[in-house]
Amino acid sequence: MYYGSSKNIRERLLTYLNGYGHTDEIRKFVNERFLNVRYLRTVKYRELEARFIADFVEKMGSLPLLNAVRPKMK
Repeated sequence: MYYGSSKNIRERLLTYLNGYGHTDEIRKFVNERFLNVRYLRTVKYRELEARFIADFVEKMGSLPLLNAVRPKMK
């Protein structure tokens, strides 16, 4: 699982598919597995990303597998 945000989802996905993920773990995951992508268009994308990650941590007890840091909630 990975939660991310981007102003341009197409560019972000292309960077991952071309082997340029934020972390070695993301690059490895993209190269070795099938991807299922869901997206939501919103103006407050960073706040929504932080809320999704916070909810995940609350329910699962840790960050999603491919998220290295927890964004700050505003």
